[in-house]
Amino acid sequence: MDDSQIIGFIQGRLSADKRKEVISWICESEANRLHFQLMQTLWEKPDATIFEGKKELDAAWEMFLARKKSNLKSGSKFNPKSNLKLNPKLSPGHTWRRFAVAASLVLITLLIWLIIKHPQKLEYARKGEGPPKSIELPDGTKVWLNRNSTITLSESFNEVERNVRLSGEAYFEVFTNPEKPFKIHTNEVQLRVLGTSFNVMAYRDSIFNRVDVSSGRVAFRPVNKPANKIELTRNMSGWLDLTTGELDHGHTQDRNRFAWVTRELVFEDANIHEISQVVAKVYHVELKYDERIDCVRLKATFSNEPLANILNTLKSLYNLDYSRVSENKYQLVGKCNQPSK
Repeated sequence: MDDSQIIGFIQGRLSADKRKEVISWICESEANRLHFQLMQTLWEKPDATIFEGKKELDAAWEMFLARKKSNLKSGSKFNPKSNLKLNPKLSPGHTWRRFAVAASLVLITLLIWLIIKHPQKLEYARKGEGPPKSIELPDGTKVWLNRNSTITLSESFNEVERNVRLSGEAYFEVFTNPEKPFKIHTNEVQLRVLGTSFNVMAYRDSIFNRVDVSSGRVAFRPVNKPANKIELTRNMSGWLDLTTGELDHGHTQDRNRFAWVTRELVFEDANIHEISQVVAKVYHVELKYDERIDCVRLKATFSNEPLANILNTLKSLYNLDYSRVSENKYQLVGKCNQPSK
């Protein structure tokens, strides 16, 4: 934030939009608030304090910061008008400017009170193509959203518990806080974690919900049968079949289960069916091929590379060719030869 804009705010010279920018900036952090107070103090010297009720404004800020740290109890109240008045010792020449400052700070105080009194749900969504959307939640947890996915935070997120609702697919790196369990809710399952990294897939049109754990421990249970809980640890997967209601789990060595996040594809003697599945997951395209193409046994690693590099590798190794049938569909054709030396 430019200091000239802060001074303009203090003087009451800014437009309504510019005032909103300053207010939002002040509310972003303690450092911004302190900087604003310093600018205000320097500008107002050598006169006396603006407010007799300055402690009330500080109290409002403390309540706001407490809300950010999720330690504010739901019953807390704050009166934004209490003890707020102009210093009667101000000279007439400065009264208009001090009144503008007072009005602006009343607006800040009112904004803080509204945030405290009426918290809003936070929602993050990813709709389009391209790399996964990376976000950081207020508690420090990192989330990567796959396409057509949405995550919604509860209004009381990070107060007693950390509750989120997921539709679609997301990879989580949960910030460790044993005192505030992290819970993920879908339409069909609930997960409870303390600090771990894992992938959750729960698209609305899918016939199953699946969890793949990279590290830590995750409790996985159906919504309608919470007693059927299973616990998953590193390199374990759990899934709920929505057609039968069956809950199951097992160990997995699939090195590409998180490839849509890492953008690293590892193939160890992979046939064309395995390759097409991974390509579909990471690049969101369909790779069609003739079932007679059965010679492919690919051993290669691709890190943050375009799809064309994978297709050209198959082309050069196995005497195959490919064409783009539509925007999201490719076709592999040609004779199937052993890798060229």
